[in-house]
Amino acid sequence: MILNRTAGGQKKYKITDNSNSGFPESAYAGEIVFATVDSYYVKVVGTSKRYIPVDTKSYILADSDVSTYAGSQEPYGFVMPAEDVTIS
Repeated sequence: MILNRTAGGQKKYKITDNSNSGFPESAYAGEIVFATVDSYYVKVVGTSKRYIPVDTKSYILADSDVSTYAGSQEPYGFVMPAEDVTIS
């Protein structure tokens, strides 16, 4: 059960950004987080040692013309799991 964050019951999980991509330092479970710096790819691993799916901002937000991004750098993002993560 996830409590309402306005009630102060929902936990924020820590994000350790070893890639210097500009991810926030923490996020709520289920929140979509994006890097502030363009990069080719980042790897996100939770404390459970499982890889977290990562994709480009244009794909996650379903921009209409993603073909213009082919082979270019752009911010990556992921849905924050209910655990701390490390980005490399």
